[in-house]
Amino acid sequence: MDKLRLILESPRDFDEMSSVLQDKYVLTLTFNILSDLVTPNIRNSLVREFLSSWIINRFPRDILGSEYEAIPITLKLKEASNALINTYSQSKIPLNKFRKDLVHFNILFSEWKKYDYNEIVNNMFFKYHELGVDILNAPDENCKQILEECREEILKKSFKIGGQNLINEIKSFSPLVINVEELFQQNSKAFWDLTNDHFKENNFTEIFIILEHILELLGNLSPSRKDYFAPIIDIPFIRQQVEHKVFNKTDIETLATQIISILETIQAPIHDIETRKLQQNLNENGVYLPDFLKLVLENLATTAKEIFEMKEKLKDKKD
Repeated sequence: MDKLRLILESPRDFDEMSSVLQDKYVLTLTFNILSDLVTPNIRNSLVREFLSSWIINRFPRDILGSEYEAIPITLKLKEASNALINTYSQSKIPLNKFRKDLVHFNILFSEWKKYDYNEIVNNMFFKYHELGVDILNAPDENCKQILEECREEILKKSFKIGGQNLINEIKSFSPLVINVEELFQQNSKAFWDLTNDHFKENNFTEIFIILEHILELLGNLSPSRKDYFAPIIDIPFIRQQVEHKVFNKTDIETLATQIISILETIQAPIHDIETRKLQQNLNENGVYLPDFLKLVLENLATTAKEIFEMKEKLKDKKD
């Protein structure tokens, strides 16, 4: 075990670390060690994920991004890699703790891969449709051809990630047209005053209305992921917690963090800085739920408006 630790601690940069993790000897050595520590029937995927914890631990910005500390899932993954490696690095490894840390890292690693996939797909979607507008506004045929080639390249990458289904979704995506003025009719000062007054009295009537509205908007903006959103913003469960008076500050902060993570997969990448500031403010100052949900509605309305305007531009140019 000391041999593996020495090998994994020796690389001086990300490229060298990447090469080490692909070395057959390292893979075999790790397989044998985990077979002893966890189970003789260890999966190859778990071997690679254990090795991934080392590169995430040592070079987090290369793997998770330069602002990984501002994103809940990437920060948690980094912390999980720290815990796993610290446990493994003890002179006498506590087997139960090592196994728990490995499983915890494995779960977060899987969540992060889903998050990363959603972010990539989201970026492809917006870039594909933005290029469509750019093509219509291009000054000459040569410029149009270059932009068309860029658009085709996005579809090729989309096929590699999600096959023909993803290409079809990107090309035909048409969210329900949302009238932004109508959306915010209920968001009058009187409505929010009532929301605040009731919330202070632990009356969540308006909060549930807003959460239902947020779920509806998310489903309109990303129809293929409706079933993904509902268990995260689990309104029936939250309602039960409120009724039993166990929906506390920690639960509210957890809900807010989960909603922020969803927003980052829905919105255009240009808005990521705003969302990360929202998370940073939550981390530093906590969250007041009515104000937070109002910001979420504004964010979703902006995203809906951007998509609608993008499609209207394409439609007008073609007509």
